Amino acid sequence: MELMLQQLGVLAPERGQSHALLLRELAGLSASGLALERIRVEGVRITLGGETRSSEEVPAWVARFGETRTLAGKAFPEFLLSRDPKGRLLFQLGSLPKETP
Repeated sequence: MELMLQQLGVLAPERGQSHALLLRELAGLSASGLALERIRVEGVRITLGGETRSSEEVPAWVARFGETRTLAGKAFPEFLLSRDPKGRLLFQLGSLPKETP
């Protein structure tokens, strides 16, 4: 993870700080029944995906986003839950931009 943060800072220094904070905060929100495998940032849109042990794990994890600076106030209305051919329970979340008061 540290090497990825360093490389991000070299490739896009102006974005590196905000993306580095997002990665740190996501790492701090780890959950035992959930494995985050994909992170995609396109402008203000964030897509997260991975594997979970149960369907209840993902909403509980998302509820903790309010504890962070980068994810607090973001809505994640896109939520897909499916099983792959191996029987793994996979999730994908898609965000909307932060709401401004």
